[in-house]
Amino acid sequence: MFADWKLSTSPGGKWPKGSHGHAAHRVPVQSREQRAARWAAVEEIGPNRRTLDQERSLVFHRAETTDIPAGARVTAWIRNCAALEEWIHALRGLPSPLASDPAERHLGHWIRRQRRDAPALCSYQRERLEALPALELEPRTAQWEQSLYDLADFVELRDRSPSHHAPDVDERRLGLWVRRQRRNTLTPFQRHLIARALGLDSHTRAGS
Repeated sequence: MFADWKLSTSPGGKWPKGSHGHAAHRVPVQSREQRAARWAAVEEIGPNRRTLDQERSLVFHRAETTDIPAGARVTAWIRNCAALEEWIHALRGLPSPLASDPAERHLGHWIRRQRRDAPALCSYQRERLEALPALELEPRTAQWEQSLYDLADFVELRDRSPSHHAPDVDERRLGLWVRRQRRNTLTPFQRHLIARALGLDSHTRAGS
């Protein structure tokens, strides 16, 4: 899945139209030039006014865009990110941690570590990774959103909710997904989105 756009769904209004029939309003990922301009502006903020995240981000920004020396861990991160970017653009896919090629296997494991450590990454690291095509830092979130789009498409086409007993494999998958959401711990906004996809009002319990 090429992640050129990121989901930014608004709770109000009609169900947005777009790809999948229901793609929500999306925020474009920053280009290299936009990212450089953003962090150049942060550089102009006085050190006493910058947040810890901004300070950490500037270390990575400087290491990637200037000759200012950085620590070994920052340098290694920048080098791995650049190697991953080259791999993706050359082969149009993500490297596998199970590959026989050592270089591909290394990058595959590195992606796994970035996903595992995503909550601890600074803003610059996240922006840098999220700008790479095909890479999702939080694939479970992406999968949940895709299931939501599929559900909305199904309801619009069939004018009914999917059944988890249906003989059709795709309908049964959606029906089971809706059933699992009733048992999962969802945010109020997630419940609202599912209700909208099912054509229910926002106060109706999804799947009931």
